[in-house]
Amino acid sequence: MSEIYLVRHAQASYDAEDYDQLSELGYLQSEWLGEYFQQRGIRFNRVLSGSMKRHKQTAESALKAMALPAEIEEFPSLNEYDFDSIYRAYQQLSGHQGQGRKDSKRDFYRVLKKALYAWVDQTLDETLLTETWEEFQARINHVIQHVLERDTGNEKILIVSSGGAIATWAQLVLNAPAAAAVELNLQLRNTNFSHYFYKNQGIQLSGLNNIPHLDQPERLDTITYA
Repeated sequence: MSEIYLVRHAQASYDAEDYDQLSELGYLQSEWLGEYFQQRGIRFNRVLSGSMKRHKQTAESALKAMALPAEIEEFPSLNEYDFDSIYRAYQQLSGHQGQGRKDSKRDFYRVLKKALYAWVDQTLDETLLTETWEEFQARINHVIQHVLERDTGNEKILIVSSGGAIATWAQLVLNAPAAAAVELNLQLRNTNFSHYFYKNQGIQLSGLNNIPHLDQPERLDTITYA
């Protein structure tokens, strides 16, 4: 059986002008993840990443901690959905007057969750969206099929992506309702990994939202969600 370790990027720079950049804590989280893999003797045959900076920085930092070369295959299909366009489309639908990420994190994510439900329910104006829910699902499924088709047996693959993509991956594998992707998305912690087994075009979820490298008494205050 081959294995996939599907990792959510480390903490990004939420309050900065450029969100798509790891924070200082984010780099630490990535290093600790790499150290965990190294301590467990987990070695990867392939490393895949979205093309966003926070994806590549997470992968590079983890691989450096493992003393492995940063040979990363870049897959834009692993990139996150455009939450700004979804948020704006929901504003037009609902009349909500918020300022997006300029609001408090609590207010922003409360509204974003409603916007995501409207997105997966396909009630938003598609002309305002970068991509529809169906298009987003399709590109995540494309990556899943790519991995399955290239399986050579007994591989271990590290994949770094974002919360929405990871939640949708799980929703597709489990054949769960679209709403499950929304609920899971906002629960995923930074540098968590989901674990999958796959063989002969079949794929099974083994574990979800794992953070053994952070779930330690001295590191509990380093567990983050954004």
